[in-house]
Amino acid sequence: MYLYFYCEWLDSDLVYKYLPDARFITIATLKDHKVSFVSFKEDVSDETKHGGCIALESPGEILYGTLYEVTEKEVEHVDKLTRVDEGRYIRKNFTVNGEDGKTYEAVAHSIKNPIDRSKPSKEYMDHMIRGAKEFNFTEEYIVKLEKLR
Repeated sequence: MYLYFYCEWLDSDLVYKYLPDARFITIATLKDHKVSFVSFKEDVSDETKHGGCIALESPGEILYGTLYEVTEKEVEHVDKLTRVDEGRYIRKNFTVNGEDGKTYEAVAHSIKNPIDRSKPSKEYMDHMIRGAKEFNFTEEYIVKLEKLR
């Protein structure tokens, strides 16, 4: 199966730290979406948290990400890391377009209960920008990410 990363896990060091057997396939884009950061609540707590990542529908925008081939067990591991069982993130299915010209059905993780816009941490953005540069995303996209800091 394919796993699509568009937030802090754009940094391949994070991917391989937690998913050492993941196989990079291609840079992939999701049309009519953009990255957005939100405040949110988990299912297990009423405490408002900040800086969660979502793929927000946005006509005309393009969300850049990376696509990896992984096993179901590896996706379940990401589920644990992103606290799917606590209601922090959910799995979402997207159809993404690979830089290789192919279309892929992929799973991605997105905040489950967004409340309002929020700012991510500096560390979170550093991972995103490092990954965007590592995979040679467009300069325009990298500048957009830098403005989100």
